[in-house]
Amino acid sequence: MPEQITNIAGYQFSIIDNVEKVFESAQSICSETHIKGNIFISPEGINLGLASTQSDIEYFLQKLDSICGLNNLLLNTTYSEYIPFKRLLIKVRDELVPTQPLPSDHPSSSTTNALLKNIDVIEKKAQYISNNELKEWLDSGKDITLLDMRNEFEVDLGSFENAAHLEIRNFRDIIQLDSKINEIPKDKPLVTFCTGGIRCEKGANILANNGFDQVFQLEGGIIKYIEKHKNQHWRGECFVFDDRVCLDTNLQPSDTKICRHCQIVIADTDNEYCDDCAYLA
Repeated sequence: MPEQITNIAGYQFSIIDNVEKVFESAQSICSETHIKGNIFISPEGINLGLASTQSDIEYFLQKLDSICGLNNLLLNTTYSEYIPFKRLLIKVRDELVPTQPLPSDHPSSSTTNALLKNIDVIEKKAQYISNNELKEWLDSGKDITLLDMRNEFEVDLGSFENAAHLEIRNFRDIIQLDSKINEIPKDKPLVTFCTGGIRCEKGANILANNGFDQVFQLEGGIIKYIEKHKNQHWRGECFVFDDRVCLDTNLQPSDTKICRHCQIVIADTDNEYCDDCAYLA
């Protein structure tokens, strides 16, 4: 019987002084394994989405920890019958979650700079809320705002009941949405969430620096919540950034497929593109 595949998705915001050294070390470690997936390295931390055997994953994490320290790594683990990545990509980025300002001649550039002022995801973090505490709040009907920080197509596939979202196509769009953000009530707790936590961690920081005093981020994101609480207050599926596409509330791949180009749901699961994008195949 084939060995079960371990899938990890994790991130850590922390100062990495020698990005190139970590990059080269990650390449070397992975060359000793059968790991596939994505590793993004930045001066502000590291973001992982990897799959292989349990022993490969444990070996990688142990070795990388000895090089750059992973004491604050927030990690989600799921399992599958196959490796849901086609290759290994290791890349250096300026930011783990891109929010680079628009060009200075762009009409929204002043808005961009205002929203990003004093953002520091390493030293300044919004308060975590655990999946258990969030469920207690939702069970009791506590007056809060749930804010989905994911892209619009992800929200369409599934989200928490009554959650608000920003109608963004990419996280970078958040820096142009000062008017949309100002529509969110500031007089009650605001809980941000995303798939695994990395986008809501940065998003919560942006919001906390723009007039929101009661900002929380869901620790471990959606994956950690539905691992514990299944479909309680959650509706639909959760998009993941690998070939499984969507996970159900048992954290198993669903039958949902989306177009690789425009990201709409497609009915024909034998194709990777919708009818409008079929010419790209």
